[in-house]
Amino acid sequence: MSDDLQIIEKAVNILNDVNWAAYGDHQATDYLAYIQGQHSDEIGLMDRLLGEFLEQLLGFTLHQDLHPQMTAKTTGKCPDYIPDDTHLHPFVFDAKGSDTTDLGQHYDQIAGYMRSKGLRYGVLTNMRDLAVYALHSRQPEADYCFSFRQLYQDYQQDPTAALEAQNTKHFLAFVHRFQRRELDRAAKIQAIIDARHGLHDAELDLDDLVRRLHEIVAVLHEDARQQRKYPPERYKYILERQQQIALEIDTIAREIAPDLPERKIKAATLKTLLGAAGDTTDGQATDRYLYRVAYFAMTRILLARVWEDIGFIDQALYDGGFERLYEWLGNQVQRVLSQAFFFASERYSWLYGLENNYTWYIPSEDVLIDVLYDFSRFDFRHLDADVLGAVYEAYLDKTDRKNKGQYYTPRPMVQFIWDRVGFNTPGRVFRFEGGERKPRVVLDFCTGSGGFLVEAARRIRETALGADFDPEDPARLEAVSLDDLILVMTALIEGLRGSEINAFAYYLTEVNLLMQLTPIIAAILKKAPHALRFGRDYALAVIHQDALKLYNRLQPTLNDNEGNRVSEFVRSDEVYERDRRHDIVILDGYKYIAYNWLKSATREADYVCSNPPYVGEKGHKELFRYYREKFDYWDRYYQGKMDYLYWFIILGLSKLRDGGRLGYITTSYWPTADGAAILRQYILERAKIVGMIDFGETRIFSDAPGQHNMVFVLERCDDEEARAANRPCLVRVEREFEGETIEERLTRLLAHIQKHIVVAPDQDFEDDYISVFWSPMTQDALSSSSWNFFLSSGAELSDIVARAGTTVSSFCQVIKGVETGANSVTRRNVEHLTDKSLLGAGIFVLTQKELDALGLSPDEAIRLKPLVRAEDLGYGLVDKADELHLLYIDDSTDLRKYPQIATRLRKFRPILENRAEFVRNPNRKWYALAWSRDEALLQGPKLIVSYRGSGNNFVYDESGSFGLSGMYFIATKAKSAISIKYISALLNSKLLDFWYAHKGKRKGKQREYVERPINDIPIRGISFDPPTEEAARRAVLDSLKAHLDAGDYDAAYATLHQALDAGQEDAVHDGLVELVDQIIALKTDLATYNHHFSTRLTRLEENDPLPEIEPLAVLQGLPATEQWSVDMHIQNGTLSATQDLFGARDDFYFHRVKASTTTSITLQARGRKADTLTLSGDRALIGYLKAVLPAKQGQFWRDVKKTLMPKDIGVYQDETQHIVNIVADIRNKVAGRQAVIDWLVLDLYGITGPDDRKLVLGKTA
Repeated sequence: MSDDLQIIEKAVNILNDVNWAAYGDHQATDYLAYIQGQHSDEIGLMDRLLGEFLEQLLGFTLHQDLHPQMTAKTTGKCPDYIPDDTHLHPFVFDAKGSDTTDLGQHYDQIAGYMRSKGLRYGVLTNMRDLAVYALHSRQPEADYCFSFRQLYQDYQQDPTAALEAQNTKHFLAFVHRFQRRELDRAAKIQAIIDARHGLHDAELDLDDLVRRLHEIVAVLHEDARQQRKYPPERYKYILERQQQIALEIDTIAREIAPDLPERKIKAATLKTLLGAAGDTTDGQATDRYLYRVAYFAMTRILLARVWEDIGFIDQALYDGGFERLYEWLGNQVQRVLSQAFFFASERYSWLYGLENNYTWYIPSEDVLIDVLYDFSRFDFRHLDADVLGAVYEAYLDKTDRKNKGQYYTPRPMVQFIWDRVGFNTPGRVFRFEGGERKPRVVLDFCTGSGGFLVEAARRIRETALGADFDPEDPARLEAVSLDDLILVMTALIEGLRGSEINAFAYYLTEVNLLMQLTPIIAAILKKAPHALRFGRDYALAVIHQDALKLYNRLQPTLNDNEGNRVSEFVRSDEVYERDRRHDIVILDGYKYIAYNWLKSATREADYVCSNPPYVGEKGHKELFRYYREKFDYWDRYYQGKMDYLYWFIILGLSKLRDGGRLGYITTSYWPTADGAAILRQYILERAKIVGMIDFGETRIFSDAPGQHNMVFVLERCDDEEARAANRPCLVRVEREFEGETIEERLTRLLAHIQKHIVVAPDQDFEDDYISVFWSPMTQDALSSSSWNFFLSSGAELSDIVARAGTTVSSFCQVIKGVETGANSVTRRNVEHLTDKSLLGAGIFVLTQKELDALGLSPDEAIRLKPLVRAEDLGYGLVDKADELHLLYIDDSTDLRKYPQIATRLRKFRPILENRAEFVRNPNRKWYALAWSRDEALLQGPKLIVSYRGSGNNFVYDESGSFGLSGMYFIATKAKSAISIKYISALLNSKLLDFWYAHKGKRKGKQREYVERPINDIPIRGISFDPPTEEAARRAVLDSLKAHLDAGDYDAAYATLHQALDAGQEDAVHDGLVELVDQIIALKTDLATYNHHFSTRLTRLEENDPLPEIEPLAVLQGLPATEQWSVDMHIQNGTLSATQDLFGARDDFYFHRVKASTTTSITLQARGRKADTLTLSGDRALIGYLKAVLPAKQGQFWRDVKKTLMPKDIGVYQDETQHIVNIVADIRNKVAGRQAVIDWLVLDLYGITGPDDRKLVLGKTA
């Protein structure tokens, strides 16, 4: 068979392998029959078929060199499939449904994809036809267009003859043109040479660029690992550099293992460190160092390319410059890169002209070709976004966030903070002096990748030059003045100041800011070539330095390497001392000037905005000890249990001019933390608290575990009276917005806050998402003690609870309920059935009536499980309103063994086959549950909790009931000695309810109980060793029961409290189990009275009042001799009836109650001149009728008069009171036993302070 014939056969086989009956109207049995119809099948069928076609015929591999449904945050365009290498494969594929009869109607959409990606072709198909379009023509490329249906028919009739058909030739031409290709080294170089700017007006795809940057770093990292032995050779005679690299690796090692013994680092140490095994601390540290090397290499190449694209330096890595240099330098790409870096060094020597710990690495020839090839597809002329922020976040993922406390600040949050400090109007972005605009001084002492400074640069540029300024557009360049361009350049070079302790992050900041600066310089040079000094080195006022060394020091000292004071100076510019371990980048020249600016005590800053590191003293005592011993300044502001970030708040405030503003995002604990008293006092003495936004449970940082964050703004204020009179504006976030990603949810929330935060001092705002209000107290009412503006007073207590116990996951297994995919026939899925009368019928969930109708044999009945629903969960008891059953069948079930069940399920087969899980996985058994669960766990003793609830309600069940996905099930692990009832006592206690309120998951006012937060609930374990003597253990239980029987709950608690104090933990365990058993028994008794009340009693919370009693239910409980009717009372004379009727009394139609008094009730018929009938009698009887007659509306009098009434209202009232008393007694007994549990659980967790106990228990304390 020829190769072409094999290709055709593959295409036909793909179409034959589909179960066509599962799609459309379920009538088609093969491809030709199906494709004759028109179906809405783009998603789930056609896009999947196209993917198989691209893999099997064109040779692509999904998720490797072909990406399905790419997200495009920037453009919003999402083709179905796009090749990874659009340089080599400049086309995109998009599937349409078979209901598309004219593919050409989607030309604009496919053209948008092509334009945004800079592609040559767009391919559209509905798997009936396939059309190929070029960007600038609506006419399809005829040579590549073909019909799948014609190809299929021709092959079926005569495979050999099909080869001669014109349609087949077009099909084969398409396959050969669009199949996956590989480029060799020479071809990649040629592609770099041939690449040009503005291919088909391509937009810069930021998502694709970020993905490429990650891939490039991975390749460079592996290449650097291969060259790891090179530094000792390159620096053979430069021992200081060898030592510097070794010191950096050693520093990383100490971040990984803080307890690493001290060692002397010499030049010779480098070779040892670089050769360390990968599973050792040194090996891991070396690998992290090599990641820094790789990231640094990538950023330098990227910046050089950006500069080439904007014309800031000569071309070398792209466009025509590469071809010229490649030939001139002997076809060596490494030499071309060196020349590019030389061009860049003439503009910015700090990054390209000086040696540092990373510059030894030059990518190998093949790797460098791949990197340049990847970059050659991008036009960087309009790159002004913080693309390196995502790179920095990935870098942090590869380092120890816990030790560094560093988290990448999302761009929406950066923008929000700048808005909150007011850096968003011309008067706040620039200062006006003598009629001229001057740059503001902006500081960030923890720049990270430079996100805050990059956003400030964008605002400066847009304020001065306009949001639509484009240096590539001659008209817009002409419209701005040279003075404005120079103002922006000066503001970026001198006004934006910052420091970063991490050398790699510092370089990212440099590169990110240079991307903002260099287009401005390029525009100046275009507008006025001689406006700037020739060969100027444009340095930035950002330095690599430990920010805590930049504190204000009026009389600084100079120490030698041993720490001894050598001399004292008045001038701060003479005190810089290089830290050989941490100061990888030497401060000299302009950088030294920038250091002096940052170190200055003259308070020049207008703004300080940052995201300081979050590092608590616990576990990091050495870090705090270092700063306290090294710097008296920070020792002055030290306090036990403080956080590292407190010093950064003090540092920021110390630099601000009067009226300058500080905006930080930090954890939300410091306003109330014991260890922040000194910080709070410092703020009160120097600043106005402008505002605080508490984000509560909102996720801001994707990888920050369990943190609660806040944004706050402080304004430096030297006027003591103004500070005292200030009232902060406060925002409390109540819930998150919906969204697929953290950033999407955060963006919507921040926009909502921005819209509503501007309220007058006497106003507030509140909705489901936020509360905005002004502090009820002015600053003069505050002290260094806790500032309880709005922060939860239970946050610290919750932490104590967490530390007192291990987690649920240590003792229990937590699973989600069963997912059927089709509980019953609904209005939505009935469309798959021809018999629409089945609407409402149970599929996997059956009523008792449906189960009885099946008449299953005992062998088949075992597949039916009792079902509990979320609405069946009372407080502490499964209380079913009706009996439901779950048909439990999984993929391992042999349906042939259950013929009656099989017959029933076949009626619903079209629905079952179209469940999402089975469309994704067609090999699964069509009749199985979508997701079955651990059958043994569900059948045994367990706790059940609803997915949503207002508070903890973990319900014990031993009936073997199964449940659906709206619930979670908890059972103790096989070898656990702890009873699930003990777990129940803890989980339903007020303490753990309090804990979950602060630490659990929320959805608005409701809590969410799902696997992870349930697993994280702290459980106080029980020590069963040594066991309590049996007699003593029995004595504790007997005493407990006696006190409970007597209703002496204080004594009952005292019994268990004393046992706990005596170390009899197993007896305490058994006591709690006994309490739970008694509560379950009482609740079971309570449920028997449900029918007497309008609301099921098991649904009531502890303090809820009793609902209205159901009179008829009480009456029906009396002897028959005590039950009369309305008519009997009328005949007996205890009720009288008067009427205004046109017809017979029995034909009176009761429409509504017209009026009533204490002794009468008037019924009215329908109509303007309606008949009326009035019943009069004893107050108690009429009161009864008022309660029961509204239920008789819509009936004739002949039926209404049969309504039951008590013969003797006194007997009825006594019975009513008797029922109420019994129910109240049961509820009191439940409350008393629950109180004992609540008190004892506080003891178990060590919560003994009266205030803390009162906080948890409230009135029951």
